[in-house]
Amino acid sequence: FTGRVVERKLYDKHLANEAARAGAEISPQTKAVDLIKEGKVLRVKNVEGTHDIKTKTIIAADGAYSLVTRKAGLPVSTDINDYAVGYQYEMVKVENDPDYVEMYFGSDIAPGTYAWIIPKGGDVANVGTGVRTPYMRKGTNIREYQRNFVEKHPLSSKKLTKAKATAIKSGVIPVGGPIKKTSTENIITVGDAGGHTIPT
Repeated sequence: FTGRVVERKLYDKHLANEAARAGAEISPQTKAVDLIKEGKVLRVKNVEGTHDIKTKTIIAADGAYSLVTRKAGLPVSTDINDYAVGYQYEMVKVENDPDYVEMYFGSDIAPGTYAWIIPKGGDVANVGTGVRTPYMRKGTNIREYQRNFVEKHPLSSKKLTKAKATAIKSGVIPVGGPIKKTSTENIITVGDAGGHTIPT
């Protein structure tokens, strides 16, 4: 199928700029720390301290195992099988076809999910591995699976022989599907917070 690769950092910045132009108040480096008064008030923390925001609607987009979703009483899974760990390099000097996203499957490569080479233009690509932790070989970790994919896999390693990592990103990925209930009277949960991912 045909698709597009989005540079997430630039896309997020673009959305923030457009929201600010439309009148939204942007609060950089601000983290939700609590939901109080029956979900009507969001308590946040930033460099200026902790303060409360009263609002009619809250959109919970705070990632896997979302604090806001849990505080709202929505059903966040605690089953380890519903989460994977992802580890990704942004790399330069990648020798792959820039018009194709590559996905690699197999229990030795990325048990429970997949590994990937996603072109970003020129010789730059995201190169990563996802693993469901219950399926990991005993005594291993996500970094070992990533190294194996980059350095030893019979196909990917040939494309990454000269490649250099310029950035590293890791995190938890919900893979159990959308949560059964995604909203309350004034709160809606979206993205990773709501399990809205495509783990394949």
